[in-house]
Amino acid sequence: NEPGARFGLAVALLRAKEPKRAEVEIARLRADGISSPMVDTLAARVRLALGDPAGALAILKSALSRFAHRRSILYAYLGMLQDQGRHDAVLAALAEPMRLYPRDPKLHEARAKAYAGQGKRLLQHQAQAEFYILQGSLQAAIEQLQFAQSSGDGDFYEHSVVDARLKELRAEHAQEQKDAKKR
Repeated sequence: NEPGARFGLAVALLRAKEPKRAEVEIARLRADGISSPMVDTLAARVRLALGDPAGALAILKSALSRFAHRRSILYAYLGMLQDQGRHDAVLAALAEPMRLYPRDPKLHEARAKAYAGQGKRLLQHQAQAEFYILQGSLQAAIEQLQFAQSSGDGDFYEHSVVDARLKELRAEHAQEQKDAKKR
């Protein structure tokens, strides 16, 4: 399987810190008509290794338009934006995916990191709580919402949302405790 071998070689070259040679292998893949999210993600990593973060983001943004529902590209794109400190861009890029995939913990985690980068502590802890809920850690989620309550920022509406969610999770936790005692 020549395309697979070329892809593997490009990965190996990138790991060996030879991004120029990896770029040549990716160009050969593309010349052979190979187009996939994996190739685009690797191409972006190569551009980044070559010191071209804008080029890497452009590759991923283009790939997002071609492979709209491939979250692996979205995760790579969000990660590169985070690494560049472009927190507003992360939140903008998350708007539609959060609507489409509200139960994706990685999206909530990315949102929490973006809010942390902006210094919005209440929203950071609220997003982190949702991440923990999706990971199955109700107690950690409750703690995050308590941190959100005492964050010292946020408006009335945001505090109201946190308070309501905290009340809901505490009731759920209490019910879980009751159920556990019955067993």
